[in-house]
Amino acid sequence: MTTKITTWLTALFVASVAAASTSATAQAQTPGQGNPLIGSWQHAQPESQSGPGMVFTMSFSADDQYQTTMAAAPWRGQVATILYTRGVYRITDDHSIVYRATAAELCGTGGGPCIECPGPSGFCATLPLRQDQRGSFQMQGPNQMFANGVSWYRQTY
Repeated sequence: MTTKITTWLTALFVASVAAASTSATAQAQTPGQGNPLIGSWQHAQPESQSGPGMVFTMSFSADDQYQTTMAAAPWRGQVATILYTRGVYRITDDHSIVYRATAAELCGTGGGPCIECPGPSGFCATLPLRQDQRGSFQMQGPNQMFANGVSWYRQTY
């Protein structure tokens, strides 16, 4: 993986985890108790001059666990990639959350092995794993929220 694409994926990881952190509830609560964050949320980003089209999905559970998936389409000769992260979160007040990514896995569609983090890969060293991060959010109804300058929508299956 080239240094340029590694840097780009690291920035996307930080953005996806930050975005996941910002999808929160309107008040600090006991886990799962009336928490509108519980469930899956999605944001789609179209391809642009600066990057490929991507779909971000994040899922939050009542036991303070979260998981994100960032799927990036092939772009400028690079294979499609999927970055999975998982960790823990805690709602701290009306519009704030503290989260910590505990593991990540980067997979490409080129048939090679996935990179698992934590691990010895240089890519892993660039990720903010096991570090408390903070985020803010604005709920815009039960099925939409605004975070990191974009809207996220609750997924119903």
